[in-house]
Amino acid sequence: MRLSFFFLVFCSMLHAQSDNWVEQTQLFRDINPYETGGYIFEDGSFQLTKGNYRFKFDKQGVVQNLLTQEIIEQEVPLEQRSSGCSAFDLVNNVRYTLADNIIHVERMFPDRKNEYRAIPLEKQEHVVKSVWDQYSNNSNHVDAGIITSVKGKIILYQTYFAISVNTHPGKFKPKGINTYMRLSIVNLEDYSVSYEYLLIDVFNPAYGKKKEVLDFFDFKCIGTNAKQELLFSISKTSFKDRDAPPLSLSDYKGVDYCKSGIDIWTVNLNDYSQKKVYSTIIESNKNAASVSLNFGNDGWLLSWTEHREDYYTFHTRSFQIDTDYDVQETVIHFPSKEFRLEKFQTPNLRVYKDLNGKEWFCSAIPGSPAIYMLDQNSQLKVFGNELLKWDLNKHFVLSNAEMLCLPCLKELSAEDIHLLSDLPEAISPGTPHTRILKLRKAGNSVLVLHLESLDHTTETGVARIRQLFLKTGKINL
Repeated sequence: MRLSFFFLVFCSMLHAQSDNWVEQTQLFRDINPYETGGYIFEDGSFQLTKGNYRFKFDKQGVVQNLLTQEIIEQEVPLEQRSSGCSAFDLVNNVRYTLADNIIHVERMFPDRKNEYRAIPLEKQEHVVKSVWDQYSNNSNHVDAGIITSVKGKIILYQTYFAISVNTHPGKFKPKGINTYMRLSIVNLEDYSVSYEYLLIDVFNPAYGKKKEVLDFFDFKCIGTNAKQELLFSISKTSFKDRDAPPLSLSDYKGVDYCKSGIDIWTVNLNDYSQKKVYSTIIESNKNAASVSLNFGNDGWLLSWTEHREDYYTFHTRSFQIDTDYDVQETVIHFPSKEFRLEKFQTPNLRVYKDLNGKEWFCSAIPGSPAIYMLDQNSQLKVFGNELLKWDLNKHFVLSNAEMLCLPCLKELSAEDIHLLSDLPEAISPGTPHTRILKLRKAGNSVLVLHLESLDHTTETGVARIRQLFLKTGKINL
């Protein structure tokens, strides 16, 4: 019995220690709270950053001074400025970042210093987002992303408009400006890079002169499938205000009509062949008061609001394409009794999966803390959120497969809420402060890194850290 009692007391002490706040002001004073970065390892230890410096902490939040290091990333000339993106490989604790035509690779370790490598890419010229900027020397890609799911390599995709004779002379025959994709394939054994340039010739002359209409095309990657194919959408969408006079600039907040022609293409990531697998036209509801169209998550979402007597209701149509290229449509109507909007604008909508793979459509009423979660069968869950203040736009749980929403994963206990919303004694609830939550799924748990900073505001209105506190913990799923 003594041994059992000692074991219980020891466990209780460990739990209390993990729940205690640790002050780390000295390392991060006077920087913006969001510049601290943050990455959690599977053992619960973590890393924070300050500019070029990397600081390692054990799972109790104690800094490991011998592991502190400075990493100076390789810079590029001004003429190589380009769009950027980033991705994590959580299995190997690697962060890939595209910035200014260089892929920065940082492999992170919990118990030793990180490894850094810079991979310069071939220079691109006259690559633009807009056909009206066709002679620019900048590389302004329409869309870019990094694929980490292919064994032994990473693949960077970039879509853009270009005149081929200027950007990649001799590669393609079509004249004038067209839509292209560049694939940069990095071999992770020796970090060599090979390239594939693809012409996605989607222009339909029935729309009019190419230069006049090509800017209306949206060219976006929407995911990858089990066949190791990159899915991307080519869409030409018309948004307008039904009451606006012809040829006038419509107030974007008043857009109440949408019609979009959508083609879905695939690029095989093994032989880089391409094909069109689906084509459709969608149109918004005639009763819509406000409309939005978003691509991603292997499909697209058409959302709208409708006017009632003294409020607005919220609806969405979800389209997802499977590995056989069949599109499944789900229509979601948020229940008007619980979800009533005072204004006509469509609220933010996010789609997340729970632990069983079920999809939940998540939204919030502006000005209300609650999160409303609706599944495909119209089952509604409401998360109070008064204490936690979970933000669907910036809070998420990192996992090996995708980003997750914590309120979708489990019914949070009072202890869970306390871990995520508690404040150190030095910060009173009414004092200006910044809360940062870093969460990572590891097995059947979610590892938590909770940072709270007491801030002061500069003359330019930027928040800076006056005091910084952190604590760690774990939420069992």
